Amino acid sequence: MRAILLITLTLLGVGAAVGVVLVIAVARIQRDLTAAPAADVASVASHATTGPATRPAPAASEPALRTIVLSASDAELHGAVLRLGAGKDQELTYWTSREAYVQWPLACPREARFRVEIVAACPSWAGGDFSLHVGDQTLTGKTPDTGGWRNYRTVAVGTVTISETKTTLSIKPATTWRGRMMNVRAVRLVPVAG
Repeated sequence: MRAILLITLTLLGVGAAVGVVLVIAVARIQRDLTAAPAADVASVASHATTGPATRPAPAASEPALRTIVLSASDAELHGAVLRLGAGKDQELTYWTSREAYVQWPLACPREARFRVEIVAACPSWAGGDFSLHVGDQTLTGKTPDTGGWRNYRTVAVGTVTISETKTTLSIKPATTWRGRMMNVRAVRLVPVAG
């Protein structure tokens, strides 16, 4: 391994003296990791791949925010015809009634801003306007033309601030649309810094 590293460094234009120093450093790290207890190796490996922290972690009382994914299989369906498709990649489909809408319970550990994205599919001859509600906030959007009912694309709808730990998110058709609304695989809430 040392010879391969030295040859690679030489080919990359690193001088022989620097290459020898790096080979020695790698050999020492390998020796130290071999002799270290497993817990120490995990700590060194974690630090080596992530590097030192550039900012402090959230306080214990303030949970870290992650992207919230609301999958089609977790949605509450309201109205006629709208249903959950079968198969591995479940989706909300056959959305043909203007009265039909979908809703998800939404839990957030603390107040935060999120970019709301829909993973949806819709051909150009269908779809239309919709409204997305998070608590008392409303965003509006248009179904994306993805070229077909199976061509999914992630589309940003807007930004919301969630201030309650438990609320709901719903998607409802607006007055202007054609044929079927859209197929929905998921809604994503991506934390926004600041």
